[in-house]
Amino acid sequence: VPPVPIIRYVRDGCENSLEDVPQTVRQYTYKSYLQQSVAILVSDMSGFTRLTRKYGIIHFASIIARIRQLFLPYFHKNGAMVITTEADTFNVIFPSVEAAVQAALAMQTLTREYNESLPPER
Repeated sequence: VPPVPIIRYVRDGCENSLEDVPQTVRQYTYKSYLQQSVAILVSDMSGFTRLTRKYGIIHFASIIARIRQLFLPYFHKNGAMVITTEADTFNVIFPSVEAAVQAALAMQTLTREYNESLPPER
């Protein structure tokens, strides 16, 4: 299911063209003369830098891959637009505050369920 468009392209005049919008975000964009509120979710793992120093780059890379596998499908399924991901940080736009809060709660649940599925020594 493609994400719901949540960025509106707003300019005065009738000659507006979506060609001015960067290709990377065009799929999320549509022309409108109304303003829409959105919510931005920024997440960052607690203690990530300390754990990376303690356990090394392989551990770091596996955590990054795992959280992306857990979170990105949820974001896309719920109409979000991922703006950036850098290391353990996500910057994501949601169509409403409620959707962003639900995503934050889902991230905690997904993480807890994944961690509980691991053997105790992990």
